[in-house]
Amino acid sequence: MRALAAFALAGSLLLAGCAAPEPSAQDQDLIGGRHAGADDAPATVLLANGCSAAQVGPGVLLTAAHCVYSASRGRVSSAFDDGAKLQLRYAAGQASVDVVVGTTLINQAWQLACAVSYCGPSEVTGKLDAADVALILLDEHPADIPIAPIDTAALAIGDSIVLAGYGCEQGLRKPDEREDTTLALADSRVVDAAEVVHEGSFMGEADVDVMRGSYFVSLGPGADADAAGLCPGDSGGPVYRRAGEKLTVVGVNANYTLGPEQDDPIGLPVTNWHTRLDANSRHDIAGWLAENGALLSGEEN
Repeated sequence: MRALAAFALAGSLLLAGCAAPEPSAQDQDLIGGRHAGADDAPATVLLANGCSAAQVGPGVLLTAAHCVYSASRGRVSSAFDDGAKLQLRYAAGQASVDVVVGTTLINQAWQLACAVSYCGPSEVTGKLDAADVALILLDEHPADIPIAPIDTAALAIGDSIVLAGYGCEQGLRKPDEREDTTLALADSRVVDAAEVVHEGSFMGEADVDVMRGSYFVSLGPGADADAAGLCPGDSGGPVYRRAGEKLTVVGVNANYTLGPEQDDPIGLPVTNWHTRLDANSRHDIAGWLAENGALLSGEEN
C-alpha cells in the first residue's frame, strides 16, 4: 500500500515483544507472497498512485477509500476527480491502458467520519466507524481486463482467502528495490478480529466490535513467520475467495498493525485488515456496491 504508507501506523507493538523474523529467501511481493502470472487474478490492477484495485463490474474499479481520499481536500483526490486521466496496469503489471475517470465514489460512512476527524494516520482511521472502500467508475469499460464479481457471503474464522496486491517485497521499513512493480498473491486465513488487540496496539478491547463490523483480519508475518503481510502498494487490492477455478472478491486490503522499530526494523505487519463487502457488514457495503455498478456473485458478467 504505497498510499497507505503515507499514513501507515508506525508504532503498534509486535506480539509478546518478540524480535521480528527475517524474511526468507523465498519472500516476494506481499511480504511472503508469490509472483503472479498474467493469467493469475487478472482482474487485479495497479493504479497510477501506487494503490491496487480490481475491476468488479464493467468499468467499475474497487479499491480502498484512503487510496482516493485526500485528507487535505476533505474529498476525492484530484487524481481521481471526474474527467481525470488514469493509467492502469494489469496482467500482473505486464500491460497498461489509459482510461478516463467518470466519477469516484467513496462510501458515505467514510466521508461522514472523515468530516469530523482528520483521516490521515492509520491509528485514526482504524478507529473510525466507517468502511475503507471506494469505487472508481470509468467512462469506458477496459475490455482487456476481466471482471471479478463480488461474493457477498460472509466469511467465518478459519476460511481460506487469497490476498492480492502490487506491494513491496520485504517490509515497510526497507526500501522497495524492485526494478518493476508486479502483482503478487498469498494464501491466508481469516482469524478472530480480536487479534488486533495486542501489546502496544492502538486498538483496545472496546474498539473491536465496531471494527469487526467493517473489517475481517488475517495474521501477518510479525505474528506468524509463515504468514503474508500487506505492504505499500497492496492498499486497495482485492481479497479473493476461490470458487472452483474462479476467484470472487470478498474484501479490500485496508490497514495493518506493526511492531516497534527497535524490535522490528524490517516492518512486518502483525495483523492485516480487510474491508468487508458482505451483506452483513456494518454499513451494508454489499447494498452500496450493488447500487453503484459492482457485480455481485450470481449475476451475469
